[in-house]
Amino acid sequence: MIGVGVGEIVKLAVSPHRVHRCGDGRLLVVDVDGGLTMVSGELEEMEQTEFPFPTPISHSMVCEQQFIGYWIDHELLTARLAGIAISENIESGISRAELRTSKAGRGNHHVHGARWSHAMDAELMQMCEYDGVICFALWKRGLYAISLDGTEIWRRDLMLWGEIAGFPRAGEISAIVALEGNFCILSRGGGWAMISRTSGDIIEKGVLERPQLIDRAFYNQNAGWLLVSENEVVTLPQLQGDASTAVFRGPVSHAVWDEEKSAWRITGWRQDAMLGEEMNFTVRDEIGVHVGNHRDDWYVLDNSGTWSKHLQ
Repeated sequence: MIGVGVGEIVKLAVSPHRVHRCGDGRLLVVDVDGGLTMVSGELEEMEQTEFPFPTPISHSMVCEQQFIGYWIDHELLTARLAGIAISENIESGISRAELRTSKAGRGNHHVHGARWSHAMDAELMQMCEYDGVICFALWKRGLYAISLDGTEIWRRDLMLWGEIAGFPRAGEISAIVALEGNFCILSRGGGWAMISRTSGDIIEKGVLERPQLIDRAFYNQNAGWLLVSENEVVTLPQLQGDASTAVFRGPVSHAVWDEEKSAWRITGWRQDAMLGEEMNFTVRDEIGVHVGNHRDDWYVLDNSGTWSKHLQ
C-alpha cells in the first residue's frame, strides 16, 4: 500500500475513468488504460495499479464484493465480460504484446484472477445490477440478464420505438437503471421501457415528450432523473414529468444527488455545479471525472488524478 502523510490526500499516478465505492469503504479507480487501483476510504493510501486484462474497460460496476467489467480492444477485436473478487488481491495478467501474439495464434486468454470470464463478440452498451441480476445491452444484439456468477438468466431482442425510428442511433441504449424492482431502459432518442428483472418481459414503454439526444443518465429515487445531452442536463422527477434544463460549458462526466442540500452535485468539463432550486457553479482547471462524499466532505477526482473539494 502506497501512502502519504497522515491526513494528506494521495494523488493518483493514473488518468481515472470511473470510481466505484466498495462495500468495505474503499474506492476502486478504473483508469483510461484499464488499470485498477484500490484507494483507501480516507483517500490517504493506494495500492499498486493492476491490469487483469490488457485493454481499456468501457463499462464496470461493483456489487457483492465483486468487480464486474467489460474489457474491449477495437484494434485487436477482442472483448471480455468478467467478474473479479475484490476481497482478494487484484493481480495483473498477460501483457498487450502477449495478447496480440495469442490472437494471431488463435489463443483465448481470459481476465486474470476472474471468478468467471466470457469472450464477447458484440460491444456492450450499458449494464446495471439489482438484487443479484445483471442486465446489459449488446450492440445490435439484444438485452441479456446474468447472475453474479456469470450464468445466463434470460435474453430478449432490443426494444423498438416507432416514434423515433427515423432518427440516427435513436434506439441505441444510453442507460439501464434499477427502478421499482425492475430495470428501466433508456435510449439515446428518448425511448424508454420498464422490463421485468426476472423475465425480461416489457411491463411498460414510451417516448419522452421532449425530444432529446441522451448521452447518459443518472437516477435517484428521491430526486428523479438527470439526463445528459452534450453540454446540457435535463432534470425531471419522472420520465413523463415536467423538465428543467441547465447549460454547461462542456460535457458532464458525473452527477450524484446530495440529500442534505437537495441538489445534484455535478462535475465535468472544467466546471463543477450544484443543481437544485438554483444552480451554483465554479470553474476548474482540469476535467472532473467523479464527485462523491469522502472524508465527510464532497470531493472531485479530476483527469490528472488529483482530488479537490466540490462546491460547499
